[in-house]
Amino acid sequence: MKKITAGLVLLGCSWIPAAIGNQYLNHFGSAYVKNIGQFSGNTEGFVAAQAGSLPISYINGDGALECHLLLRKEGRSWRTTGDINFSGASACPLLSGVVPIRAVEAFGEDICIGGDFTHLGGVSGLSYFACYSETLGWYQPNGIGNGPDNSVYAIDVNVGTMFLGGAFTTVNAGTMSAKHVVKTGGFAWEPLYTDAQNSDNGVSQTVVTVYSTTSFLVALTGLDTMTWNAAVPEWVSRGSHNGNVSQTRDVVINGSTLTVSTPGASTAAGDFAGSVSDFSLGDQEWSEFGLTLGVDTHWGQLAYGLGPLYSTGDFTAFDPNAKGLAWYNVNTWEAAPNHEQLGDLNTARPNDMQQGGNEFCLRNGAAPSDAATFWVKVVCYDNNQWAGDNQAPLSNTIQTIASYGNKIILGGDFNVAGDVNSPLVAKLNNSFKWKAISQLAWSGSGQGHVRHLQTYAGDLYASGLFDSANGAAVLGIAKYDGTDWSEVAPGLVGDNALMTDWNNLLIIKSASGFMAWDGNAISSLSGTPPTGFIADMTTYQGDLVVASFNAGAGRLDRYDGISWQPFSGTVSGVIQSIEAVGDDLYVGGDFTGACNTVDFIPAENIYLWNGSTCEMLGSGVTNSSSVVAVNDIAVYGSRVFITGRFDATGGISANSLAEWSGGSWKAIGAGLLDGFNAGTGHALWVKDHVLYVAGVFEQAGDVLAHHFAAVDLDAVFSDGFESL
Repeated sequence: MKKITAGLVLLGCSWIPAAIGNQYLNHFGSAYVKNIGQFSGNTEGFVAAQAGSLPISYINGDGALECHLLLRKEGRSWRTTGDINFSGASACPLLSGVVPIRAVEAFGEDICIGGDFTHLGGVSGLSYFACYSETLGWYQPNGIGNGPDNSVYAIDVNVGTMFLGGAFTTVNAGTMSAKHVVKTGGFAWEPLYTDAQNSDNGVSQTVVTVYSTTSFLVALTGLDTMTWNAAVPEWVSRGSHNGNVSQTRDVVINGSTLTVSTPGASTAAGDFAGSVSDFSLGDQEWSEFGLTLGVDTHWGQLAYGLGPLYSTGDFTAFDPNAKGLAWYNVNTWEAAPNHEQLGDLNTARPNDMQQGGNEFCLRNGAAPSDAATFWVKVVCYDNNQWAGDNQAPLSNTIQTIASYGNKIILGGDFNVAGDVNSPLVAKLNNSFKWKAISQLAWSGSGQGHVRHLQTYAGDLYASGLFDSANGAAVLGIAKYDGTDWSEVAPGLVGDNALMTDWNNLLIIKSASGFMAWDGNAISSLSGTPPTGFIADMTTYQGDLVVASFNAGAGRLDRYDGISWQPFSGTVSGVIQSIEAVGDDLYVGGDFTGACNTVDFIPAENIYLWNGSTCEMLGSGVTNSSSVVAVNDIAVYGSRVFITGRFDATGGISANSLAEWSGGSWKAIGAGLLDGFNAGTGHALWVKDHVLYVAGVFEQAGDVLAHHFAAVDLDAVFSDGFESL
């Protein structure tokens, strides 16, 4: 029996999310989607920057504290990029400002960020703006220490030239005037002169948005729209809007026409205009775009997505379904395609949109509860459908894992798995996409759940807190034949029952005691079974073995079909997991000694019963904190894997996931991590040489994972994990 309370797969030497579900932004699980502030297209997909006061961090394979400000999408998964290594106190990172990163942009193969941060990674010169190269690390044009002297709010790149806008007034350690806007080819700063005489450069107001083409640049200030022509060169004000300057403004360019979003605007440079308005460089005039006078465009976001122009805002005056996002289609604004998949975005306003390759993605404050597609904060459109985050269940926790029909099955107290609605139980297919198989429901108070899963005689059995299966009344236990869920036996009570397959019988341990189901009838096991808390069951040397805890001690009992007999003495604590391999029985939990009254050993939370005596596995499992336990054990050939809550095995650093083989312990990369500390693993399952693990963690190896991960056991582990 495998258990989990609360994703990624390591192929080759790489962790990848265990539930992908689509070729879009998948992440990532909800835990790190919520931290993404902006994203930018690049040759590998998307780059995302975290926008909170604390970035995602982890301990690397060498035990050093690392902080990751940036995420890069590669194929089906996200990985961290731009490591900042430093030693000392756990203040990670050394950034200032409420929103450290305001802009992120791909620059060739490098990634550039701008914002309010200072002393990036403890380096005094890395302030306000920096680029990251996989070969050079962090750098600034003209060298570190020569960046802007104040915040950078916007970055845009066009044909190898990068433009910055913000609150700064100088670069090059104060030696070059750069009033709120500057450009660079990556090696040196270049001024953007105010007039043809090159008498000054920059603009007089803080620049909040920059947008470049091959021939000119657009810069938005609080109210003004400024353009800069490279051929002259000079800055020209195109007039001011009378909109709400407290909201974000945005601009897109189509040929020689600028389209600007200014929430609440009714005029621009004295001309009639709306919240979305056009400026034609040909006739030098503003005009309203699409009759948007009086339309609330919310965050002022504009973007061309797979052709049409999209705008954020309430466009219900044009289309009652255009709630929060609309596109300009055949001379009119209307609801975004497949709007029902998005839900009411007016309840959680989109604040970043971008096309990358063949997908158009938007980032939201949160996912609307009425969305037909389940997602967290990022959702993408491929000209056919919107697809959101599609990893481990997004609501509540996973509690059990099994394999059925050659697929991984998860059970728990969740309602959504990836982007599908599948309460309490869901299936992960071989292409890492979640499928809904749930017909289970709970009508009582609180949250229903599936606590245990077990296969028997071609069916999948589930126990937990639910009272209906496929519309029929059940009492906490049901079976699934691959199509429908149904009652196991009339009147059978199986609330949260432990289950295992033994001697061609399904053994069920519920509040009613130990029972056996042969597919037709229920019977009770003979003899006097152990009492107290029953934690796990398995088959060992042909007998049914049960781990129990009673009167302050844990013990093992075996049943031969006639009577129950204790064996191997007791442990000084609680047994939580047992796993048999031939004559070897591995025992894990929360204890300090084993084989009391038989052959005592000072076992730390794990030991081996070899059929006649107890053996220590090195120095066992320990944790520098007060919480330590081995929650589950899985075996693959001669290799034994454990998970739980620990930070060392056999005296070596190992974060809640480790391997015993060849008489010694081995850490699996950086293991499971939750912020600065070791995460918690609650269950393991091996299928097709892949080890699945679930628990409470946000990172596996060096890749971000949300509570569910897996690793290819045929790979050679290394400390340098990469995502695929």
